[in-house]
Amino acid sequence: MKTLLIQVILLSAGVLLTFLLLPGLEATALRLLKAGAGRPGWYAAVSFAVLASDILLPVPSSIVMFLNGATLGIAGGALLSLAAGLMGSALGYGLGAGSARLTRRTAQAAATGAAGRLMRRHGPVLLVATRGIPMLAESLSLLAGHYRVGFWRSLLLSGLGYLPLSILYAVCGAQARSPDQFLPAFGLSLLLSGACFLLGRYFLRPRLASQP
Repeated sequence: MKTLLIQVILLSAGVLLTFLLLPGLEATALRLLKAGAGRPGWYAAVSFAVLASDILLPVPSSIVMFLNGATLGIAGGALLSLAAGLMGSALGYGLGAGSARLTRRTAQAAATGAAGRLMRRHGPVLLVATRGIPMLAESLSLLAGHYRVGFWRSLLLSGLGYLPLSILYAVCGAQARSPDQFLPAFGLSLLLSGACFLLGRYFLRPRLASQP
């Protein structure tokens, strides 16, 4: 458990470092999105690229998902956020798996060691619950690949986490009358993450208890 916790902290610190090293990227991304507000195709392409790159770059993914609803409506905004979130998760998984391949001598040990067993045991719940939590979402996607949770399984679990989140932000964005209403939406997203964690623990408890 200690090893896995240290890895999550280090990965989260790495994500935070990118925010400090590239402070203007967030403002640039928002300017591009606002410039394309009257052109749905352009806006969708920029939004998808911004959200998918969130795995590595300091972009305001929660704000972008909120803007998706404000710009494209509930259905369009939710679908765009979901698709881009899944792409980001897939990229994160690939990067994590690639890091394991770079250390082939320890890759098998990592997958079968204590940290690997903990990730496979509790990873499903965490992958669902952390989609709306900055830094943790990216870290868990990378660790899922590193510890070989399974690509399609990881993608499905990420989708289960992103689906309600995407709908929530799309609804809030579509109904918002000012950008200031983003903060209540973000607060609701954190509550949603907590609910996903508790529900995941409840429904997966028998299965988790039976694993070594």
